[in-house]
Amino acid sequence: MKAQPQTRRTASRSGQANAAGTTPGAADPPQDAAQDAARQARQAVSGPEREAMVRLAAYALYEARGGNYGNALQDWLRAEAQVDQALAAAIDAQAKPDANR
Repeated sequence: MKAQPQTRRTASRSGQANAAGTTPGAADPPQDAAQDAARQARQAVSGPEREAMVRLAAYALYEARGGNYGNALQDWLRAEAQVDQALAAAIDAQAKPDANR
């Protein structure tokens, strides 16, 4: 007798959970606030404008490390995070009314 290959259980038409334990069509969980802020920051400026900001920040990180080669990817990723964080902070500052007014 041959063993039949196991198949993954998928959702039935009744909307029961699949093998992963999720119900098809269920709403995805809300994004983390930091991810949402980063997404808004990336949309706040044009692609070329953001890239120029990241390029300058990455070069500043390179110089801060003494101009040693070999860490370009790490510098770029850190620069992207810094730029997105700064843009998100600017968006938050604009969205919140000034308490001193």
